[in-house]
Amino acid sequence: MLKKAAVFLALFTLLVGLTPALAQDGSTLGLSEADFALYTQGSSYAFDSLALDYTFTLSVNQETLTITGSGIGGTDASGSPVAQLTLTGGGLLDVEGTGTPQQVDVDAELRLVNNILYLIDNTGDQGWQGFALEELLSDITGDALAVDPDELAAGDMSSLGDLGGMFEGMSSLMDAGFVHVARLADASVNGVNTAHFQTTLDFNLLLSSDFLKNIMVESGQITGTAEEIDQQFQFFQSFLGMFLQGLSLSLDQYIAVDTPRIEQTTVNFGMTVPAMTEDTEPMALSLTLDITMAEYNPAVSVEAPANATMVDPDALMEEAGVGGF
Repeated sequence: MLKKAAVFLALFTLLVGLTPALAQDGSTLGLSEADFALYTQGSSYAFDSLALDYTFTLSVNQETLTITGSGIGGTDASGSPVAQLTLTGGGLLDVEGTGTPQQVDVDAELRLVNNILYLIDNTGDQGWQGFALEELLSDITGDALAVDPDELAAGDMSSLGDLGGMFEGMSSLMDAGFVHVARLADASVNGVNTAHFQTTLDFNLLLSSDFLKNIMVESGQITGTAEEIDQQFQFFQSFLGMFLQGLSLSLDQYIAVDTPRIEQTTVNFGMTVPAMTEDTEPMALSLTLDITMAEYNPAVSVEAPANATMVDPDALMEEAGVGGF
């Protein structure tokens, strides 16, 4: 299930990021031409490095976990990506499924150097651990998202392989109202006057679309003859429909008016999981990720930690019980 969730989350993150490029010629996704131009410029603002601050909040019913931190990322002298991210916070969550919330403390750091992702959990005693980034991503997503990030950033949809043609055909679904962008009241962020754009998705429209079925076929989630694929998709529609009734997802982007670049981004996700049996109750889940851009193009220097222990991602997934679909 982790792999399925990662595949769909990555696809929809990619979709939202490519929204301006996927809109058909002449379509402004509900915005005026001037607002759409600002929105497009802000979404495609180019930079070499970035420093940010963030707050992540996860709530399950009455239980809440909050994590804050800062990060910086860019490239080293050889052009390889480097990054550093801190995570601090905690809260009450029923992480063991016992019905009794437990205190969860978070104090960790991530570093990316030479395509090795390093992690240290300061609440434990394992020290720094290292993961080969390509192997880790492959274990999580499988082959469904084998893309070239540089080609994709340049607007080359062919880097998505079979999924590329599917995304190029996304425009008709967008024009049907799946993606809607609205400009709300301006706001001050970091002392900068920004235009507030909010992107929302119509999941009920998505659920009945050929686009979703194509995603599932091209990513290998459903297979077989045309008749078998239709049967599997119909089952998926009925099952997912229960969850979509209480699902919401929005992306708020605050784009500087004078220098069209994103100053703040907020993702809000909420859903109500219906009770599966008479002995269970519905579960209300909400997630908020708020990111403020602290500085564009800062100097970046990230060092690999000494004495890190390399970890096999396959063994880690098996130990966590999430090795397969």
